[in-house]
Amino acid sequence: MKKLQNLAKYLIIIIILSFISNKTFSQNKIKYKTNIYIDSLNKVYSQTAQPVYLYISNSPNDNNPTPINNVTKANQPKPIFLKINGKHQFKRYNPISKLEETFYIHADGTPPQTKIIFSNPEPYTLNNKIYYGNNQKIKLASKDDMSGVSQILYSINNSEYKEYTTEIAVKAEKKYLVKFYSVDNVGNVENTQENTFYIDKTAPKTICTISDTLGNEIISERGKIEIETTDAATGSSKIYYKLDSGEYKIFTQKSINLNKIKEGNHTIYFYSIDNVNNVEKEQKTFFFLDKTSPIIATDILGDQFIIGDKMFFSGRTKLKLTAIDNKAGVKTVMFSIDKSPFKKYETAFYLPATKGMHGVDYYAIDNLGNRTRTKTKNGYLHYEHFIGRIYIDLTGPTLFHKFIGKQYLSKDTLYISKNTKIQFSQQDFESKPKKITYMIDDIPEEIDYSEPFSITEEGFHKIDQIGYDKVNNRNFKTLKFVVDSKGPEIFHKFSVKQTIISDTIQSYPYYVSIFIAPQDDVSGIENISYTINDGPKKSYYRKISGFKKGKINTVIIHVSDKLGNKSTKKIQFFIKE
Repeated sequence: MKKLQNLAKYLIIIIILSFISNKTFSQNKIKYKTNIYIDSLNKVYSQTAQPVYLYISNSPNDNNPTPINNVTKANQPKPIFLKINGKHQFKRYNPISKLEETFYIHADGTPPQTKIIFSNPEPYTLNNKIYYGNNQKIKLASKDDMSGVSQILYSINNSEYKEYTTEIAVKAEKKYLVKFYSVDNVGNVENTQENTFYIDKTAPKTICTISDTLGNEIISERGKIEIETTDAATGSSKIYYKLDSGEYKIFTQKSINLNKIKEGNHTIYFYSIDNVNNVEKEQKTFFFLDKTSPIIATDILGDQFIIGDKMFFSGRTKLKLTAIDNKAGVKTVMFSIDKSPFKKYETAFYLPATKGMHGVDYYAIDNLGNRTRTKTKNGYLHYEHFIGRIYIDLTGPTLFHKFIGKQYLSKDTLYISKNTKIQFSQQDFESKPKKITYMIDDIPEEIDYSEPFSITEEGFHKIDQIGYDKVNNRNFKTLKFVVDSKGPEIFHKFSVKQTIISDTIQSYPYYVSIFIAPQDDVSGIENISYTINDGPKKSYYRKISGFKKGKINTVIIHVSDKLGNKSTKKIQFFIKE
């Protein structure tokens, strides 16, 4: 019995599996044979369905152990086949201690699974081709549930297979075919996987075209500024542009609207991004926006004199028209006498000599097509000439304005609400007032004023008030202000960290407090108040506290700015006992 116990101590389970590794990597897979593997926890792994042989020996260094399986006719040990994936056990029974000793072998017949991971995982598909952008790296990650991964091998564009050890940088702009597979520690080989993609690292090219210009890129309101972009591979995704020091915007329209741009020198900055986020270097172009129409001055040439407040003309009086333009230059001046056909002005001309009222209509056009701005719908200026004695009123009315409603003055800027009304009035002690008109934000059309009105559009505005007297003398007055129609933003913060108890409600201790930090970028904060659980409204001072324990509390915050714009925010949370 003692000999039997000693023999049992040296029972060796030897799994004879030869492992042949071809070290020459090529497009053909490396040929692996099955292997025995013992991991760090001394677990023994063998490939599924490979033969297992059991031997016994009195020495751990015995080169010729004795098989304990049944022997075949060829005097060879009979193998055991572990055909099922998983743990297999071999037991030895000790008749003296009546205890069993168990030996385990883990059969592994499943190859690893490998996946490819891109460092910038934002592909773009075009015509069934997958594109990635610049600075792309590839990572191969393999997983094996049994004996573990031994090697990951890969090939790029049919090159020889290499062992994967670290991230692979794909820098060149071209097509890539990546083949890869993994081998586990007992020789199970994964089927070859493939991934085909393209690298696009070239940014788009964007062009800004300015049409209807003179020399030095002078453009009128009727001109066009168009931005176009091209990308040879994935196509352009977005065009960004900004004017001067403004904020970048996405270019979506056909051309840039010039109506709201002030006259003068400007710079347009622009660039494009393609569909794999290649960003073009910032481009820029310059132009001068000429919105000023020619100005025409009239001069009376010939016999004229003034006695007191009366002016007298003779029949030999001429009218001289002088047109000037600030940038593009005057192209032509046209005039008409007493509704006759318009003709080109060359030099001063005689006014009609017959007694009575006569009218001269005239206008000018600059080299960009800007036409003299007039107060009449027919688009020309008018001069009236009376043969005899006429009274000339040389001064326009005195203009007044008033804002009715919420308003707030900060430094030199006036802020009003969208409900604030603007009221106009005027006085003229000579020929008496006739009418008041106004223009909004440099739009040239004059609007007849009849009653107080509001401007509801958010932002900066300019209104030109124009007063006319009975002899059409006029006076100008400019109002500048900012309309604020947005309520303040409300930010809050709890004094202690929350504990999540559901998907929507947070939990806090009973001593928690809430701090409020509203923000209004225009007129500023006027009032902050709050209610707790539909209780009375209270003014906010430093913090909010005093919540009910063991229930969900509801806090509603009310904030208004100095122009009466209001915002509300609701907060719900649970207070622990």
